[in-house]
Amino acid sequence: MNWIEDKDELLMRQITGVGIFENKAGSKERGKAWQETADTLNKDEHFATLTARGARDRFTLLSRRHKAKTIVH
Repeated sequence: MNWIEDKDELLMRQITGVGIFENKAGSKERGKAWQETADTLNKDEHFATLTARGARDRFTLLSRRHKAKTIVH
């Protein structure tokens, strides 16, 4: 999948709306929240094949990039 800034923004909004991080890491509830995020985004024409793992991996990448930019050396 080709990620563009608009898709990243939609992903972040959906993650916030679902409240993924209210659940414990590694829990079934968090896994269901990631799946719900992917299912909801797949209804959009731009996200035809997004999986829960793909959404989680993209979030991790964006998070790491953001942390790298904001850390002052």
